[in-house]
Amino acid sequence: MTPYRDYTQAVCACLRHATAKEKQAVAQELQDHLDDHAAALVEAGWDPEQAQAHALEAMGEAQEVGQALDREFPLRWWMLSRVAGCVLLIALLLAVSWLREPVMDLYFYHQAKQDPLSFDWHREELPALTPLDLQAALPGGTTLSVYAMGVTENDTGSYDAYVCAVSYSEDPFHFPSDAAQYLTFSAGGEMIFSYSPTSDTQGCRCFALYRLPELSWGVVPTAQLARNGTHITWEIPLPWQEVSP
Repeated sequence: MTPYRDYTQAVCACLRHATAKEKQAVAQELQDHLDDHAAALVEAGWDPEQAQAHALEAMGEAQEVGQALDREFPLRWWMLSRVAGCVLLIALLLAVSWLREPVMDLYFYHQAKQDPLSFDWHREELPALTPLDLQAALPGGTTLSVYAMGVTENDTGSYDAYVCAVSYSEDPFHFPSDAAQYLTFSAGGEMIFSYSPTSDTQGCRCFALYRLPELSWGVVPTAQLARNGTHITWEIPLPWQEVSP
């Protein structure tokens, strides 16, 4: 028994003018599409049972699909190819609608985990960024990473530092963690006023950009995360060698 037999039988039961052979052909078309959709989700990292359930959900209610096909072909289905074309069109529309989100989630996951420097902070004029590799595993399958920093000199002789962070869920289809937005900074035991001029949350990840203004040359700030029982402290080795005191 195929995993979609009940569904395909329910669709075909709505086809009032189709012969048994024609219903069998429609059921096979539906079965093939559902198999292809579920296989694509499995390749994207889904659990097989969840992939089958999502494929069925994406296709729509069996009675609604069957009635739509029945209205499209109210007379004898002497042109079975038209049925295949209709099913294919529905399949393509549903595939585009449902697969776009998981595909984008996979892209966001890869970018956050493997190549965060490729994220474009196009809304901010940033200095040259130096890569960092400060990472911590948080409860719930989240990873927090401070991945880059840079320093720029002000007209007053002080310096602004920029710190880039990202948090992402280890499951690319999980709701994103926003831990990257809750960092605080200090130096010499005193809090540094900082703010996040912009952040971006998509898919399974959250990017955050911090500006630490009016720093003295050579300061080594410390980043802290104290949230939900988690306490993390990192020194941020700003690239002072790249700016002149």
